[in-house]
Amino acid sequence: MALHYLDPWSWQADHDPSIAVLLARGDDPDDVQWLRPSHRRCNISKGNRDARRPVISSRQW
Repeated sequence: MALHYLDPWSWQADHDPSIAVLLARGDDPDDVQWLRPSHRRCNISKGNRDARRPVISSRQW
């Protein structure tokens, strides 16, 4: 069964690390060593955003 390329469960190549990081380092984002398989839905939800920052909290008020 072949899925349409816009189907949320279709295959996509995911860049790890992101394309922005690879370009900043001067690496080629199309090099296969930076690609891994991903569902379209997972790749879109991951998006192009910064990693979550840890929440700094204390018990002092």
